[in-house]
Amino acid sequence: MAVLARPRGWHLQFYAPGTVVRDLLPFLADLEDRFVIDHMGYMKESDGLTGADFDGLLRVMDGGRCYIKLSGPYRIAKDRPLSAVEPIGRALVAARPDRLVWGSDWPHLPDGGRDTGELLNLLADWAPDEADRHRILVETPASLFFAD
Repeated sequence: MAVLARPRGWHLQFYAPGTVVRDLLPFLADLEDRFVIDHMGYMKESDGLTGADFDGLLRVMDGGRCYIKLSGPYRIAKDRPLSAVEPIGRALVAARPDRLVWGSDWPHLPDGGRDTGELLNLLADWAPDEADRHRILVETPASLFFAD
C-alpha cells in the first residue's frame, strides 16, 4: 500500500487492536512513509497491554513518521468512565502534540447515540494549552491531509 500511496502524497492508516499495534512497532519504527494509528494506539490494559507497550508507541511516534489519532476513547475505556483515558491522552500530548490529530470516530459504532461534542470536550483536559489544541485540530491535519 505504501508504494501506491507514496506518489499521491497520501499517508497510511492503521486501525488495529493494540496487541497488533504493539507487535508492529518494530516494523513501523522503520517505515519511511507517514502513517496514522487510530484510537490512540488502542492499547487496552484489558488486552494485557502494559505501560512498556505504550512507551514503545511513544518512541515510534517520537522517532519516526508516526501520527496518532485521538479518537475512540470509549473503545479504550470500555465500561469505565471516559476520564479513565485521560492519562493516555495527556501522555500523547506531552510527547508530541505535533504528531496528533483529533477524530470523532463517528458514527460511534456500536454506540451510535454517543455525543461527539462530549468526546471533543475531552481534548481540553488532554491538551490544556490552546497552542497544542490548535496544532492537533488545525496545523497537523492540514499538513497530513493537504500537504503539497
